[in-house]
Amino acid sequence: MKHKFQQGIWATKVPQGYDIIKINGERKIVVNEVGKKLRKAFIWKGEGMKNEEIIDRLRAMGVPMYKQQLTKIFIRPFYCGIINHGLLDGKVVESTHEKLISQEIFLKANGIHQANPNYGVPHKTENEYLPLKVFVKCDQCGHPFTGYIRTKITKKEKKELIFYYYKCRTNGCKCNRNNKELHQLFQEFLSSYSIKQELITSLQYELEHLFYELNKDNAEQEVLLKGQLTEVKKKLSTIMEKYHVLETITQDVLDSFYQKYTKEKNAIEKGLEACSGTMRISNLPDFLENAISLSRKLNTVWTSGDIQLKEDLQKLIFPEGVYYDRKTQSFRTEKVNFIFELIASSSGTPSEKKKGTSYLIDYLSLSAEREGFEPPDL
Repeated sequence: MKHKFQQGIWATKVPQGYDIIKINGERKIVVNEVGKKLRKAFIWKGEGMKNEEIIDRLRAMGVPMYKQQLTKIFIRPFYCGIINHGLLDGKVVESTHEKLISQEIFLKANGIHQANPNYGVPHKTENEYLPLKVFVKCDQCGHPFTGYIRTKITKKEKKELIFYYYKCRTNGCKCNRNNKELHQLFQEFLSSYSIKQELITSLQYELEHLFYELNKDNAEQEVLLKGQLTEVKKKLSTIMEKYHVLETITQDVLDSFYQKYTKEKNAIEKGLEACSGTMRISNLPDFLENAISLSRKLNTVWTSGDIQLKEDLQKLIFPEGVYYDRKTQSFRTEKVNFIFELIASSSGTPSEKKKGTSYLIDYLSLSAEREGFEPPDL
């Protein structure tokens, strides 16, 4: 085995993503279908994607995965054509097997992995001080921020102090910020999406009307589609009866109509799924009241929450993340959850300063004129 390893021939069980095959009697180690999907994982990691999202994507592609397993895959040089084994006494050898990725991609993914403060530390401990990692992007180059730790030993007490920082991943960008300073700026940014007390009643009224207006067409479409689904199911049942019971049609006729009606049925069910995807709330006023209540204390909720709550709240309000401008020491975003966009516009906050008026406000204004209602007195 040692002799084979020295020749670059992998002589033991191959890792996930590979198969051993024989071509003209010669043993070959080749990338299989799972390996092709793992290749995407390396690329995503190199682009700065979090392990959790990579795992979700792999699972959606039919590759079961867990965190420790993915971590081991990322740091294993076998995938870029390098053999390292205990029998080689610390040496590494260029392998003869098919490479899953280039060494450049491996180093990029592995470099980010090791630079990540989560490396070798439990997830919760690592990230609780850096909830904005990856979520915040550099305004200059667009790359997501990573995090790192600095330690300092006090001269008198000889105690170790730990400091957490965010930085842009682009070499030479030099965009570094202390985590506490960046968190304070983010809290101020969140406050701009908090509703003012005097606007609560009016906004709840407008949101309730907007919700019903947006869902009215979906409700009508759903009734229509359910009727169509009932009809096509009847047709399927009829042709099956004609073939199996009455024996009045041939196999060819059955296949032709079965294929046609099944295609119609699938299309209708997809339409129904899209309609049912719309939020359905039994007590809308209470739901909106809770949502508005949350918007009044966004920065408090974010500050006091655990890492999971922080990340969930960030994604809820800013689905595509935010950009940090180090020159102005401020945040901007290209997409806001439409509820909070409406709140910010109503409150006269930065979102209102965009060119034109919020399309939601315009929509509500037109609805008010059409329906002939007025906001309640405050």
